[in-house]
Amino acid sequence: MRKSDSTLHAARRGGRSLCLLIAAASLCFGVHDVVQAQPVVIESGPYIGYLGMANNGILLSEPLTQEQAGTRRSFRYREEAGHAFSADYFRSGPTQTDFGDKNGFVVEAAFESAGGASAAFLGRNLETVDVLRGFGPTRAPTVSGASLAWSGTRASNIDPSAAMRVEKTATLLPSGRAIRVDVSLTNIGSRSFSRLHYMYFGDPNPGAVSEDCCFETENDVIRQAEAGGIAPFTDNSLVVAGSDGLPNEVYLGMGAFDLRGRAHAGLVRNTSASAVWDRPGDPNGLRQDVDIALVFRLGSLPVGASANVTYFFVFGPSAEVVRDRFDEVRCSVSPDMTACASGGEEGLCRAGRCCVGCWDGSVCRPGSSANDCGLGGIVCTQCRDGNACTEDRCTSAGTCSSVAIDCDDGLPCTTNTCEPTSGVCQAAVISGCAIDNACWLAGQVNPNNDCQKCEPSRASNAWTNQAAGTICDDGLFCTGPGVERCDDSGQCIGTPRVCPDESEIECVVGACDEASRSCTTAIASDSCFIDEQCIAEGTSHPSAVCLACVPGKRQDTWSVQEGACLIAGVCVPAGATAPGNRCLVCDPEVDDSDYAPAATGTRCGDPSCLNGVLTPAALCDGAGVCAPRSDQVCVDNVCADAISCTGACETDLDCLEVQFCDPETRQCMNKQPDGDPCRHASECDSGVCAEGVCCASRCEGVCVTCNLPGVAGQCLPVPIGENPNGECGEALVCDGEGQCAEPDELEVRGGALECSVAALHKPWAWLTYLLPALWVLRRRQRLAR
Repeated sequence: MRKSDSTLHAARRGGRSLCLLIAAASLCFGVHDVVQAQPVVIESGPYIGYLGMANNGILLSEPLTQEQAGTRRSFRYREEAGHAFSADYFRSGPTQTDFGDKNGFVVEAAFESAGGASAAFLGRNLETVDVLRGFGPTRAPTVSGASLAWSGTRASNIDPSAAMRVEKTATLLPSGRAIRVDVSLTNIGSRSFSRLHYMYFGDPNPGAVSEDCCFETENDVIRQAEAGGIAPFTDNSLVVAGSDGLPNEVYLGMGAFDLRGRAHAGLVRNTSASAVWDRPGDPNGLRQDVDIALVFRLGSLPVGASANVTYFFVFGPSAEVVRDRFDEVRCSVSPDMTACASGGEEGLCRAGRCCVGCWDGSVCRPGSSANDCGLGGIVCTQCRDGNACTEDRCTSAGTCSSVAIDCDDGLPCTTNTCEPTSGVCQAAVISGCAIDNACWLAGQVNPNNDCQKCEPSRASNAWTNQAAGTICDDGLFCTGPGVERCDDSGQCIGTPRVCPDESEIECVVGACDEASRSCTTAIASDSCFIDEQCIAEGTSHPSAVCLACVPGKRQDTWSVQEGACLIAGVCVPAGATAPGNRCLVCDPEVDDSDYAPAATGTRCGDPSCLNGVLTPAALCDGAGVCAPRSDQVCVDNVCADAISCTGACETDLDCLEVQFCDPETRQCMNKQPDGDPCRHASECDSGVCAEGVCCASRCEGVCVTCNLPGVAGQCLPVPIGENPNGECGEALVCDGEGQCAEPDELEVRGGALECSVAALHKPWAWLTYLLPALWVLRRRQRLAR
């Protein structure tokens, strides 16, 4: 929805937040100074008249007329003090039987007509009057305290003797954070109904308001009863709608504690209640602006009988808060002693509320520790004896039991006491040492380290290091022969055993094997022994370019070289994608013989916009599949360009792959070639931004740079004698070959001072080498004096 209307600007000048009607609420946003919610019931006057908003969520240029105002009724709710209402629950006038734009309810059933044929009963109350299928109001909305009530009837067009009455009552709960809706369906005709379903649905659009754009929503089923393989089996269903990561969110939850109910998040305007119940939709955590619904399967409804359902709308600043507040309303539809949860704590229903503390017979009292008897809603008795060294417990009868804390550590060399104020157990050593939960005699050596002993005068709870030079034995074969002695840190140090090199093979050397406690032979760490030949580390296979001697992988055969994969006999560089599938890549760390799935969220396509429908860029699903994302309908069904609804971008995913999103202008810009200025890697064709320029490769290590004058964009050694950013410390400088060295050790290398033909055409290039060389010669002259 574009917000250019004069009424909106007037509302902004008045410091008010824009609200948008959703399935059961209109949401607006302000600064979060969270206090107790403040419910208000409006019995007369215009619906959100101070914002000039119509009941279907469309911004009006003029306030509502007096005739319109007289038919509007609202609950108004806010989370913050001193700001506009965060959410409104709206009840429209007699010509519209439920909330607003794209919202309504559906009643679906079957009956046997007068002619004996099976017929379908369908009643739909949408945002527009449906004379053929809608329930005509028999009672206009009435207000009583914090409740709004409405009723309507409908007879079948096929057989008027099949008729039904719907009665709905919405009540604001005392917390001010939730609304309870009670619906009664009564068979007022002369035909019995079967396969009865009732569904309430809406198209939520909560979202923070920006100057020029959009409402984004994130709607998801977070609880669901078992249906069509969905598990586990529960008695509650909950779907949540909220803004998509924008500031100052307000979330709406819609759910019920009813085994007959299902929560749904799917396409807009689902009017087949039975189909939704059998196959409830769930976007599984994806950000999708979709319809949400609750649907109940109520079975048969004989003549004169009624079927009743109850569900709730819950508001909050986050999906997690909505979930917890939804738990808290369970007790309004559950009998006493039903298990419940409030604020993440378990309790029992007492007098319509969840008691997680203790129950004194009439009131739930707070209690969150063992000192409060009767936790979890059972009968309350205080059990505090004032001694922290006792555990105060409540029995099932509500009486107290105090048991002393057991501080005995089981060691004969200690005495144990409990500090009564803190309840902390303390142990005092009476002889020798108490170390590692065992007693040791004075002078006794640590069985795991000859260089430590028990010395109570220095430490009674830890080993003391023996004097340096004390003879010791570390028990290792490969540190002998010879005498081993303790060092200053309490470590036993010996001379490594030298095993003779008795092999005639050049790359096979003597080695010590601690496991077998013997001298043996092994392939040298920098070699491979393949096909009876010694191969130096890094040597490539004579015919397979992807293979080499890589001792870190295998020393007895050729290995795939670092940074590559050998797939179906073809050498593939790391990061390369599989032909025809960009969600499979060569990742040697995962598997150097086959493609591995690209990371979840890796883009695998470009966005496009056509005929007012935006198709976002596809993303890899983490299992090797390029998964499309749901289409989005542009405002007014108009695309701004070939890839967006608005012509602006938020992230790089909103642009083509050869582009990036400029965070300042919010425009898609072409990626830069090597050597051009950059701020982030995403701005560069190479994917590397180093030292403020796009670089062909990563500059790793010291004394290398990607920003040399005239050759920016290539990672090259820093000229001799320089020390950029102090990489070499205070005493060293770069040697011109990518290493740090002492200035006095630098020699004037012939190659360093030779000028290439290309360099001769750059007047400044000779200074890069000549000045550092002159500096070194001058320093040597001073030292020679």
